[in-house]
Amino acid sequence: MLLRQSTHYAANWKARTPKEPEIAELAENFRSDLQTGLAARVVPAKTLTAFPLNNAISNFQHDIPVDITKKQKEGRFTLLRLVLHADTVEGEDLKYLGFRLGIPADLGAITWSMWPTTKLRLVATAGTTLQVALNSNFGFEIPDVPVHPGIPIGAELKADVAGNFLLIWDWRRYRADIVATGQQDSFADWRLKKPRDVVGDVEFMWLLFSPKGVDEISVSLRGIYKIKPSFFRKTVSVGLRRARPYRVSIPT
Repeated sequence: MLLRQSTHYAANWKARTPKEPEIAELAENFRSDLQTGLAARVVPAKTLTAFPLNNAISNFQHDIPVDITKKQKEGRFTLLRLVLHADTVEGEDLKYLGFRLGIPADLGAITWSMWPTTKLRLVATAGTTLQVALNSNFGFEIPDVPVHPGIPIGAELKADVAGNFLLIWDWRRYRADIVATGQQDSFADWRLKKPRDVVGDVEFMWLLFSPKGVDEISVSLRGIYKIKPSFFRKTVSVGLRRARPYRVSIPT
């Protein structure tokens, strides 16, 4: 009798135990559901804001290297500003953020410079913002001299009439290991490793040079971010992609 009950129990247990393919399917479904739930944690702005720089260049001809002046005759410089809204709930941890802004290579437009810049570790200290400047070589930097703002240009951008900086604005500080690539190419690629304090609106600046005759550009956005939920041991990767490219009019 005991042997018969044991055999019956073993048969029932074997029938209830999922097979390896079923376990894999359950795990994949769980991961997919988890990705769907986290998919709205990093959201790009609906528009890519463009600021004209030609007027600023004209106001500071004496500070600009000759090669920049020649470039201006060949095309236009445009400052693009992208805002990503990053959000987490209590217990979640954003582990990685990487994305790429791309433009059609046949336009002849290139990334001139970017902010945040390559291999720069930004550490938030006192306060929540820092001043970022566009210098006369059209490169972004944190000025190490006192900056005296001058003529307003628009939004948070200001012309500096006291030094060699063309544009100055306040940029939010956060802690992250940042690698940026794409300079002199048709894309701008940022990778934020081990980001901290990346919540709320996070700004990225992209200085683009486009040849004459290009009045509008199509900008694609794609990337990935990784979040570790509080109830899950592993990090979950979520794709970041804009279904429709940004349509950006090159301002004059």
